[in-house]
Amino acid sequence: VQAPSAATAGGPVPTRFGAAAAAAGVDGAAGESAPWRLQGERSASGEYPITATLRLEGFIAETRPRLPLAWATAAGGGAVATFGLNRAEQALWADRPWGGPNDASATASVAWNEEGLRLACQVQDDIFVTDASSEDLYENDSVQVYFDCRPRPNTEPTYSPGVAAYVLAPTADRSAVEVRAIAGNREISNRSATARWFTTEGVLATCRPTPSGYAIEATFPYASLGFAALSHGDVIGFDLALSDNDGTWYRNTQLVWSGARGRRCYIRGSYHDPREFGWLIVGGPRPLKPDGDARRVGH
Repeated sequence: VQAPSAATAGGPVPTRFGAAAAAAGVDGAAGESAPWRLQGERSASGEYPITATLRLEGFIAETRPRLPLAWATAAGGGAVATFGLNRAEQALWADRPWGGPNDASATASVAWNEEGLRLACQVQDDIFVTDASSEDLYENDSVQVYFDCRPRPNTEPTYSPGVAAYVLAPTADRSAVEVRAIAGNREISNRSATARWFTTEGVLATCRPTPSGYAIEATFPYASLGFAALSHGDVIGFDLALSDNDGTWYRNTQLVWSGARGRRCYIRGSYHDPREFGWLIVGGPRPLKPDGDARRVGH
């Protein structure tokens, strides 16, 4: 922000936070910044895309939401925060535009405890296809999940220790899931790429058919993800993508939670650039141990 100008970051927040918590102003020399916080946030309260209103010498413009936020709920802690892949600005497509939520969409949530992270994803898909090879499972109807626990700020476009990513591909009868590591950020190179800092070992995933698609649940131990246990209040990079193949030999549509950014599916150069991930906030009540005692997860 360069003087004379100002920027205000804000977004849709619950009314209980009050107006003071909804914005933070910046007005002054280049590089000045101000924090933007949701005061007192302790519950699983959903998804918040952040926008910025820029005022430059009388010209006013508002950015489009870029990096969305979601809360990871403590396992066993009550209400679950969900987020969706169901909007046009999230859709990449190849031969034909995305057909809307009935064509492909998903609702998901993330839970956490002292052992790891758990993803639950309900997918709506009007035509279920699984004809890709085992090396190209992302071309099937499938889900891709991405985590980035590296220190912030991170400006690396490549995957390195602290990043873990997986393809979760249902089998033809939608009764099981194949789990593959996304080891390289370039799809075309992933067949030979390896990432020794995370693994599919220990990842437990299940699938079941539903009347409108399928439901996936997957548990990712911290030992499999390759990073230390998370604590209440931690913020990590996170993204979720849904691939939709309606009978072609490749996916025609991909929905990306953090946004499509105008690119078409078949020319998307990478599985996903970590700089474009959204944010996952470790929130909600502290997780419960199996014996019911509350315990704070430590690093």
